[in-house]
Amino acid sequence: MVGKRSAWALRAGELRVPRPGAAVAPRVRCPGGIISVECAEIFKLLDGERKPESEVAQGSEEVGKAMVRELVHSFLMDLCCSLKHGITFCDPSLGTSGKGGNVVLLHFLLGLRTAAEDQVVADLLVNILKVCPDLLDRYFKETRYSFVPRVTSAWMGNVRLLKKICEAQPDISKSCKTSEFIPLPGLLSVAMVTTVPAVRNIIMLSKGLNLPSTVVKHSILSLVSMVLRRALRNTEHRLSEATWPRSQMYTLPAAQEFVQLCREAVSEVLPDMNNLVAVWQSLLKQKREPTDGPAEPKEGDVSTVKTRGDRDRSC
Repeated sequence: MVGKRSAWALRAGELRVPRPGAAVAPRVRCPGGIISVECAEIFKLLDGERKPESEVAQGSEEVGKAMVRELVHSFLMDLCCSLKHGITFCDPSLGTSGKGGNVVLLHFLLGLRTAAEDQVVADLLVNILKVCPDLLDRYFKETRYSFVPRVTSAWMGNVRLLKKICEAQPDISKSCKTSEFIPLPGLLSVAMVTTVPAVRNIIMLSKGLNLPSTVVKHSILSLVSMVLRRALRNTEHRLSEATWPRSQMYTLPAAQEFVQLCREAVSEVLPDMNNLVAVWQSLLKQKREPTDGPAEPKEGDVSTVKTRGDRDRSC
């Protein structure tokens, strides 16, 4: 497999890249959008219906499908997640510079349409965005997944995928560890890419808190908690006495100004604090109230609602 060699090769008819020293540009052009989409489709074609292990062991066809899925997954991990041999490259600005970026890899990500329901595909998607955080904003803006709060199991699946993607990102933004001087507004833009992805905005969070579903509210509060925790770690790192004295570009007043800008930027994407605290206290009260016997399903809970969105993961 590719991971055991010093160079990677992609076969599609007579298409190959045999040289380990090949530059990024030809490696990116080599797979092309069509080939990447075809590789992604293999997951969907071979996924099929889940069967018990006993039945899978008896069917050589199912065993073969599982083997092909594993091989394709391993190959795509090397192709899309290796900075040395793959088609990835590092963008220090995390996509905030306005450049085109890795369009081939972005189109491949958008072709992974079963990530919310297929663990193997989700693992590939999360790892690619972990290596290439510069694709985060564009992926969330162009993906077919909808993160607008709804009382459906499809939305819950999309949110679980969103959490996996965000949790894979570093707690402390790379911008806070840069050795190059970046003006504070630009530094803030880079930090916000992984601290508050574009999809987590005030409209989404406020709507989720106003829905009657307890499950949806829990999910929204979890997202808010993730944003606040990551913002806190970034500001603490920037103000740390062990950090700013080593910086030759940023003084303590500059670090304090950055922290203030970060706090203001985060506050702009959070819902009304009074509403946020009220929902949190309401959920705590419900949790503390004693119950006699099993809890009855409440109106608006995801488990009691069946909609067309359950049939379409992208809705």
